[in-house]
Amino acid sequence: VLTKCSLDIDSRSLNILIGSKVYITRENHNKIYSALKSALKLTVCQVDYKFENTAFCEGACSDLTEELKLQNAVLNGYFNGAEYALSDGLVTITLKHGGYNTIAESGFEKQFKALVKMQFGIEINVEFQMEKRL
Repeated sequence: VLTKCSLDIDSRSLNILIGSKVYITRENHNKIYSALKSALKLTVCQVDYKFENTAFCEGACSDLTEELKLQNAVLNGYFNGAEYALSDGLVTITLKHGGYNTIAESGFEKQFKALVKMQFGIEINVEFQMEKRL
């Protein structure tokens, strides 16, 4: 559902907010953005999402992590192959390649929680586990 839309024809800019009961993947975010920008010949296109809290899922956790990696290169590599599990407001992230100290120092957890609150309207806790290698 399109919940907010602002189009400035002179500057060729669009700002929209999409509300959804189900999670829309990052891949589909990119498709929506590209289609709008191309079809409307936009210079600026801002698409934000607000999901119902029941849409929060492991896929969303992975996508939000990818978004934060784009903003902070120090996180690159540490989340490769990471697994996400949800249980009663707790997100458990199992890291395959170490890096917990770097992740903690980067402010990842605070930023991750803020994105979840902004997009899903829920507060969560985050814990990290390291995969045990034999």
